[in-house]
Amino acid sequence: MNHLMQVKNYSGNLKELAEEIGDMRYDTLEEFYKILSDKFSSDSRYDAIMGHPQVSSKLKKIAEYHQMIQEEFSSLWKVCEKYMKK
Repeated sequence: MNHLMQVKNYSGNLKELAEEIGDMRYDTLEEFYKILSDKFSSDSRYDAIMGHPQVSSKLKKIAEYHQMIQEEFSSLWKVCEKYMKK
């Protein structure tokens, strides 16, 4: 696997990317963190198969953290949805 140093097709820097992601609606962020959680879970399974148990374990924990963040955004969206324009 080739690990990138920047996001393909994105010309901004990481700070700008973080700002743009942080400005997204909470329901969109919930989906974003679900996708990240799924990606890191998949990577964890792959590394387990490849015989990298330490990497696999760390990626699994990171996936779990992203799932918790997703759940928090879901909860936050439920609170804020009535105040936000769709």
